[in-house]
Amino acid sequence: MGCMAIARRVYPALSLCPRSRLNTTGHLYETEEGCYPELLPYLMRIGHGIQIPLHYPELLPQLASQGQCLEVCPTTYIKTGTLEDIRQLKVVFDRCFAAGVDIAICTDNAGLHNVRLPFEYENLLTYDIINFEQLQACQTAAFRHAFAWPYQHRPAELLTGLLNHKPLVESANR
Repeated sequence: MGCMAIARRVYPALSLCPRSRLNTTGHLYETEEGCYPELLPYLMRIGHGIQIPLHYPELLPQLASQGQCLEVCPTTYIKTGTLEDIRQLKVVFDRCFAAGVDIAICTDNAGLHNVRLPFEYENLLTYDIINFEQLQACQTAAFRHAFAWPYQHRPAELLTGLLNHKPLVESANR
């Protein structure tokens, strides 16, 4: 069964998720062969969606208005041959930041690739793909879009508030 046939089979179930309040992630737009725009409106997180800012930047305003997040795994793209050089990610980050699209920096197959998030952060900073302020924005976005994290703020902000004896007024429900 081809990818398009699979996408057509997934679409009916995926379209029920927003009404059912189910969190959704889909790995789309990682490669040029994995582009299914009809599935985008039903996803909260888009795994590996780097082809959107690289080749379909006209979709970025739609992602921003829907509050969607791209999951970007830098080392994976080099290991899989999706990108030849990590510096190709600069345009991904630049276009997403300009359009207001959140990015969560992630890592795949940590055991297989022997890569952890600090290494991904260090590479992105060392190659001047992002700066420290952008790294913080990505970290904040990662918590904001995490399905298992029930708060609007990052852990450091919550801990700082507790240490300064500020009451936690936000609800655990988003």
